[in-house]
Amino acid sequence: EPEHLSLYGLSLESGTEMMNLIECGALPQINPDDSADQYEFAEEILAGKGYHHYEISNWAKAGYECIHNLVYWKHEEYIGVGAGACSYLGGHRFSNTPSLDKYLTSFTEEGGEVTESDEPINPELAAAEAAILSLRLDEGINIEKYNQDYNTNLISVYNKQIDELESYGLLENDGVNIKLTPKGRLLGNEVFWRFLPEAIE
Repeated sequence: EPEHLSLYGLSLESGTEMMNLIECGALPQINPDDSADQYEFAEEILAGKGYHHYEISNWAKAGYECIHNLVYWKHEEYIGVGAGACSYLGGHRFSNTPSLDKYLTSFTEEGGEVTESDEPINPELAAAEAAILSLRLDEGINIEKYNQDYNTNLISVYNKQIDELESYGLLENDGVNIKLTPKGRLLGNEVFWRFLPEAIE
């Protein structure tokens, strides 16, 4: 048995062969209810096989959680090296040029630059991203750690959202962590957008 499994729902993109076949009726539309049933079936089977469902789309045997991806989900800093690589460091998200030729020549040319984009992440957005990414994990957001890391008060900032999502059965708050319920995992995007800065009144 594999130590780690990642299971993602199919995302259809406009202009792809599969989308064209669906649009012309050659393939059936994807039924969201069927996708939810398949997800719950996978949860049940994998739990019975001893896999820990540690992130919305990821299961692992004990000790085999993906350290690489946990860096992203815990909103930690990382450096990407190479053409097209992305980094998050010092409050900036930046990416290197995807052109291998340009990437290589930048090291030999005076004033050469490998960075193609540089997006400053302000504290408000950083805190929102951290909340959303943490909710993907089974333990959710640790309230005390979050407040310390982002010099804020999670409950005060997101009081309306948390209450609303709890009433829908999508979030649970035990006073230590705020996390998705099983239903919330199925409807994660309905939860996540509410933590974006523009969703806060």
